[in-house]
Amino acid sequence: MSFPQKKLVIFVFLLIVLIGVCRLYADNSDPIIPSESARKHYIIMLDKNIDKANMDEFEVSLKGLGVVILKTYRTVMKGWAVDMPEVFVSSLLEDKRVVSVEPDQTGKIYWFLRRFIAS
Repeated sequence: MSFPQKKLVIFVFLLIVLIGVCRLYADNSDPIIPSESARKHYIIMLDKNIDKANMDEFEVSLKGLGVVILKTYRTVMKGWAVDMPEVFVSSLLEDKRVVSVEPDQTGKIYWFLRRFIAS
């Protein structure tokens, strides 16, 4: 086998190895994090006694998972409005610092205002 033929064989071998590694990586993609279409808005409410450092640490870990923090609440309640995959809800509820994880919804208080104004 001549030198150019050996180079060609080595090149083909390396190309096959590279394709195999790429396929292996593609097949082992992370199944835990779903597609963007499965993301929803939630309100995560924490225990009222949580300190700022612990809350900041929790926020960093949420961001590390790909959770998007939309708003942080520290006055009336402690927690966040977030955009995250639905599969994270059950894991968050297992954390003893988390009081609740509820879907973010728009509320209507028209009935209350009418009743309040009428009295």
